Amino acid sequence: MLSYVLGEGLHVGGIHFILAAVMAARSGALDCLRLLQDHAVAAAAAAAAAGAAAEGAAAAAAGAAAEGAAAAVQVSWHLGAGFASAIESGHVDVVEWMLATMPAQLDMEHAQQAAAAGGHRQLVTLLEGHGVPLSEQAFVAAAEAGDEGMMEWLVREAGCPMGNDGSAYVQVGGLSGG
Repeated sequence: MLSYVLGEGLHVGGIHFILAAVMAARSGALDCLRLLQDHAVAAAAAAAAAGAAAEGAAAAAAGAAAEGAAAAVQVSWHLGAGFASAIESGHVDVVEWMLATMPAQLDMEHAQQAAAAGGHRQLVTLLEGHGVPLSEQAFVAAAEAGDEGMMEWLVREAGCPMGNDGSAYVQVGGLSGG
């Protein structure tokens, strides 16, 4: 359906683009994310070409290249808005694509926590393989989700750091009231 709508000339931009990207990532619709990326890049290239035609050849070529590069980063940032949704929903293929396509535009700060809270062991491992380290906050996130199996796996199998002061255990103990 998205390909039909875009083929009919509908421009998806701004907040609508972000919402479409988040919804596609949350539902695991990698084909939609790729289509949105292609559409946005083509629209940015067309806008840059139109600007180039209006400005003149030499200055326009430099300006078009700069605009195209800026547009590509903007497209990646908008698509990257769905990263957390893809992790929370456990869509490994979407997360892999995002890590390969736009790593600089992804918010990695809470990625491991989201994967641990969702009980997504494969994503924890994938993220770690892409340089996103585990922290004791991942353990706390699994505890907040009530996933004892994930907590045990994080410590025993994944080597989740627990800190030297036991604060992660204290945080988890506070969750249970004890």
